[in-house]
Amino acid sequence: MASEMRRRRWLDRPGESGIVRRVLLGLITAVLVLIPGAGAVASTVRQDTEQGAALYAELGCPACHGSRGQGFIGPALSGITLSFEDALDKLRVPTGGMPEFDEDMISDEAFFDVYAYLRELGGLDVPEPPELTRQ
Repeated sequence: MASEMRRRRWLDRPGESGIVRRVLLGLITAVLVLIPGAGAVASTVRQDTEQGAALYAELGCPACHGSRGQGFIGPALSGITLSFEDALDKLRVPTGGMPEFDEDMISDEAFFDVYAYLRELGGLDVPEPPELTRQ
């Protein structure tokens, strides 16, 4: 409440300085909204494990692999030790009763988020995305 009052006092000061403050605030807001990444905070994580968790659920993986990748009808995936490329191959050309997930259903990039999520579930580090390690 007190911080809200201080903010209002800063914006509502009469005179030229109040107008300047409002213009500056508008410009800063425009930069943060219009320029992609301008308001982003640098992160050491290059994968979106939250998005991976959402995709894991959305694609129906918990039905066979368990809600936390612990295994159910299908094998456990939590802490997957396969390389990303091998895991991607199993997704694209599955064995057993697993359905095939082609690139129209989930892109390689989006699957990397799922892969990162599954490794994180098992307490494992997530390697660099393939396009960053192929140089």
